[in-house]
Amino acid sequence: MPRLPHHRPLLSVLVFAMIAGVALAQDVTGTITARMGGVERTWNTLGFDHPDGYQATASWSFLMDRFVSVSIQGHPGTSPQLEEALAIDVSTFDGFPTDCPCRIQQADVMYWSTSSMFEDVYIGTDAEVTFTVVEPLDDDTYRVEGSFSATLAYQARLGGPLDEGGDVLAVDGTFTVESLPRREVE
Repeated sequence: MPRLPHHRPLLSVLVFAMIAGVALAQDVTGTITARMGGVERTWNTLGFDHPDGYQATASWSFLMDRFVSVSIQGHPGTSPQLEEALAIDVSTFDGFPTDCPCRIQQADVMYWSTSSMFEDVYIGTDAEVTFTVVEPLDDDTYRVEGSFSATLAYQARLGGPLDEGGDVLAVDGTFTVESLPRREVE
């Protein structure tokens, strides 16, 4: 199976850029719970109305009749702030996984330690993601549950060299997203 470029977390950056600065009421659509660097943490996935339509920090997109990309971006509170956000990104070449539990080979995890979108980030060097539940709610929305793990290596600037031998964080956890809507890609 072909492997996508390692720096696919840029998709999470772009999704976050679309929703940044939105000061509308948000709904918690799911949670990510994990032990990161030895500390138990919880992040919320969010959904909210936006002038351009409903937006969500956890969503999926479909390209070229086969390629599915899922982004589950969690935030430490109930607003889409970048500092301390965690993103889990997976891709499949065979449509949305339905026969689960299923391990996704194309997976990335990213953590923003500061409010900078491109600096002081942690990138998963060996991410593993497994969906345990994939339940269609309608044609464009799913409910998903799963687990993930990764070793997150520090990157001073997104796209720069990883500090795989120095500043690393182990992360291991679970996620539940009650509403994972389809994100239209133009």
